[in-house]
Amino acid sequence: MKRRAKKPPVGVACDTGRRRKNNEDSWLIHEPQDMTTLKTKGRLYVVADGMGGAAAGEVASCLAVQTVKERYFSRQDEAPLESLKQAILSADKTIRQQSHSVPGQSGMGTTVTAVSVVGDTAYVAHVGDSRAYVIRREQIICLTRDQTVVADLVRQGKIGIKEAESHPHRHMLTQSVGGGARPPEVYVLSYPLEPGDFLVLCTDGLYNVVSDKEIKEAVALNQDLQRAAEMLVHLANKRGGPDNITAVAVKIQDPVGVEGGLIRKGIGTAALLIILVAIVAIAYYLVVPR
Repeated sequence: MKRRAKKPPVGVACDTGRRRKNNEDSWLIHEPQDMTTLKTKGRLYVVADGMGGAAAGEVASCLAVQTVKERYFSRQDEAPLESLKQAILSADKTIRQQSHSVPGQSGMGTTVTAVSVVGDTAYVAHVGDSRAYVIRREQIICLTRDQTVVADLVRQGKIGIKEAESHPHRHMLTQSVGGGARPPEVYVLSYPLEPGDFLVLCTDGLYNVVSDKEIKEAVALNQDLQRAAEMLVHLANKRGGPDNITAVAVKIQDPVGVEGGLIRKGIGTAALLIILVAIVAIAYYLVVPR
C-alpha cells in the first residue's frame, strides 16, 4: 500500500528579543513532496543569524535559507553532505553579489547552520556561531563548532571556558556567509541518529543565556515540541533577551527508507514474514519425531 512517510514532530519559535528593534534571524523547514527526493535528500532544517545594520541582516539571513534550500535540492545525484556545503557556498556568493549592488546592504552577512536528515543520518553544514545539537537520552551533544575569535582561543588553550563567557570579543565571527571578501570555510559533519533522538538548531540568542542542560531538559521532557521551543524562547527573554532568538526542535522517529514509492521500516514486513515462516519450519523439523 502506498502512503507518505510520517512527518516527525517539530517545534519552532523565533522572536526579536528584548533589546533589538529588528529580527535578523531566519529559519526554514522543508520536506520534499516526492518520495524519490525524500529518500535521497531527506528533510532539511536551517537557521541563520544575519548581521549588517538597518534591515541588511534580515535580508542576508532570508537570502541564505532560501538559497540553501534551492541549491541543496537541485542536484539529485549529489551526496547530501557535499550538497549542503555547496548550497552554503552558493548562498555566500548570492549575498556578496547583492551586497555589492544594492545601496545600504554593503557588508551584510549571516551565520548558517543547515542539517538534512536522510534515513538514520544527520548531515550538518555550518558557518558562524549558530548551533545544532543532538539530544540522546541524558546527553546533549553539540554537532557544530563556533567559528569565533574566542572559540578559537579556547580550542588553542589560550583562555578557559569561564574567561570566554565574558570575553569582549566573544561574538566576533571568524567565518560568515556573505560577510567577507572570500568564501567561508564550511564545517561539515555526518552523525548517526537513533530513534528517540532530538535535533535542536538555534541561534546564539538562545544558547548565550540558556544553558545546554536547560535546552536538553526543555526538549527531552516535553511531549509538545512546539511548546518546548516557545518555552526556550520565553526563558531567553526572561533573562533579558539580549539578541534575536530562534529555536527549532525535531524528534527523530524510526528511520524510514523509501523505495519505489513504498515505505519500508527496517527490513520490511514481507522480509519479516519470510524469516518467521522459516523459523517455524525449522522448529517443526527439529521437534516433530520422524
